[in-house]
Order: sequence, then C-alpha cells, then structure tokens
Amino acid sequence: MTARRTQRFVFLVVGATILLASWPWLHGQVWAEATTPAPAAHDELSWQHLSTANGDLEAPSGSLQQVLTLILDVDHDGLNDIVIGARRGSGPSLVWYRRQASGWERRVIEPQALKMEAGGAAYDIDDAGDLDLVDGGNNQTN
Repeated sequence: MTARRTQRFVFLVVGATILLASWPWLHGQVWAEATTPAPAAHDELSWQHLSTANGDLEAPSGSLQQVLTLILDVDHDGLNDIVIGARRGSGPSLVWYRRQASGWERRVIEPQALKMEAGGAAYDIDDAGDLDLVDGGNNQTN
C-alpha cells in the first residue's frame, strides 16, 4: 500500500473502533450488568429442562434448523419469554413462547419463510419504548 492509502486505512479502522466503543455512551445506555455483583456462591439456581419431545413446548415449526434463540420480555409483563427463529422448513419462521402462570403459550410472529442465518438480537432500534427483533440474513438477503 502507498503511504496515503495506509493512512486512510488506519484512519478508517481507528474511527470505526472509536464509534463501536462509544456506541452505548452515544445512545445514553447504562450498562448495569457491568456493575451488578455476581450472585453469592451460596445462592442456588434452579433449572428446568423443557422439550418438545415430551410435550413441554409445542414445536416451533417443521424446520430442523433453528438459527435464532432470544430470551426477552416481549410483552413487558415482567416475565422472560423465548423467541425462536427457524429456516428451511415448513411452518412459521419466527415463534414467540409467552410465559404463562402454568406453562408457555406459542404465538407466531412471522408465518412466512425468512432467509435467516445464525443469530439475532433484541434492541429498541426506533426508540419507541419497545424491543425490536433483528435477525441475521443469509447471503440471499440484503
């Protein structure tokens, strides 16, 4: 690379790094997780294994490729819900399992097939006070 091209490249990398590092500050986010102490060693966690195989949950779709799992409070009722995204199969591509007093209610978010790839996130992108779901698309999406 020429000196000028190297200088532009370094400027671009440094600028992108600063932008990414300051993103939470620019949006006024408070990262409480960073300052919240870890649970004491004597605190015990309780785990419950849920499975579609034994009927704990209704299957999300006919796909065998679940590519997105998010845990968030979709309906703001104070209980965490589960969102599962699937690809390459029959049935809906996004399903919401809403936590109920005695189990889970399956609701379809997106009935059509989406060209999803691995991963996703929940964030209030439009600053409307609710969480927006974002999923990664495969090479056929934009």
